[in-house]
Amino acid sequence: MPELLSALVTADVPNACIRQWMLDSGCGCDLVSAESIAKLRKFARKSKRENIFATANGLTTADEEISMKLLELNQTVTAMILEDTPDVLHLGFRCAALGYEFHWPAWAKNPTLTRPDGWPIACHTQGYIPYIYCAIDADQDNDQAVGALSLIHISEPT
Repeated sequence: MPELLSALVTADVPNACIRQWMLDSGCGCDLVSAESIAKLRKFARKSKRENIFATANGLTTADEEISMKLLELNQTVTAMILEDTPDVLHLGFRCAALGYEFHWPAWAKNPTLTRPDGWPIACHTQGYIPYIYCAIDADQDNDQAVGALSLIHISEPT
């Protein structure tokens, strides 16, 4: 019965429509820009509390959030919506609380994020900042973004 209730609760959660996510160990929550989720705006909701963020442009507040299925992570993420921000996944939370592993070998150009089920995801870097890239359906409509399986996995889990 808990499986049925879980399925009902997540039935209205859309697939993510964001191609590139920054992995950030210095950000205290997942973030998305209003522009990035424009097609999913109807799924946004008021968060339980207003959050204050210190940004490069000063203090800003956010009181809206959105939950999205991120197929590459095999997870539903809930991100705060800001007007102008990179799309960010909270790396520390995923490693310490959810069982992910992040590994960046010495001298390597690209690190690996490993899901709790052992599935590795190759990260890409821009300016020494790690990102994961997600496949999305180019034909997504305004009602529901349809995710596709990612081609960035580097190997089968052992």
